[in-house]
Amino acid sequence: LRERYRLELENLTLTTQPVKTLRFFLLAILQYIKRSASYLLAKGGWLMLSSTLIAVLGILLVTIEGPHE
Repeated sequence: LRERYRLELENLTLTTQPVKTLRFFLLAILQYIKRSASYLLAKGGWLMLSSTLIAVLGILLVTIEGPHE
């Protein structure tokens, strides 16, 4: 079963299996965000996490058009 899973991952490309590839990509991004947040909480504390979230929100507000402009 592990060998089959490994072979399937080796043959996974965006052109052959786009939905599965994008799903794995999104899961990896979520895992990275969770690890980063837990690291920030352990090492930098709430101040670092809150300032990061505020910066991301500010960037989104600047780049996305809407009634907030």
